Order: sequence, then C-alpha cells, then structure tokens
Amino acid sequence: MARKRKSGGRRKGIQVTPLRIGKAALVVSAIGLALKPNGVVDEARYILGHMKEISANPASQKVHAKQLIETLIPPLAIGIVGPKLLEKGVQLISKGEPAIGRVARVKLITV
Repeated sequence: MARKRKSGGRRKGIQVTPLRIGKAALVVSAIGLALKPNGVVDEARYILGHMKEISANPASQKVHAKQLIETLIPPLAIGIVGPKLLEKGVQLISKGEPAIGRVARVKLITV
C-alpha cells in the first residue's frame, strides 16, 4: 500500500535520480551495442537469409551458432548485470562516504 501524505493523498509519479539515469544509460548502451554493425541483428538476418545453405552443413551450423552467441553475450551482460553492479557500487561507496550515496539517490524530479 502506498504511503499517505498528511494531506491524505498518496505520492504519485516516478522519482528520477542520478542512479536511475545511470542504469537507464547502461541499458540503452547495451541495446546500441546489440544493434551495431556486425552485431546480433546482422548475424540473425544472415542466418535467416541463408537458412538452406546453413542447415545443409552441420559445420556451418556450429560456426554460425558460435558467432551468434559471441555477439549476443556482451550486450546481455551489460544490459542485465550492469545496472545491478552500478547499484552495488554506489551502495559500497556510500558505506565509506554517506554523502556520495545521498548524491546518487537524491530526487531530481518526479515524472
């Protein structure tokens, strides 16, 4: 249940903080990395376009599966693990210097 204000209304909206901006930037950079030339999309497009040739040759299947995995892992790691690492880093630094943690979590605006 949402917290109540003294006036009786609940606090609405999304709190925009520097930490949330940093997390969003990491996710956007991961998406950009996946969409770069010779990235995941291009590899998948090639596989779909040359399905008959690839499916006829088992060695080719192995090579293309390996290439697809190699292009997929870095964006996934950045997009999934990156925001959590950023939060844990701020949490760790904030133990030593609480002022830094307050700066990272200060509310800039409510959207």
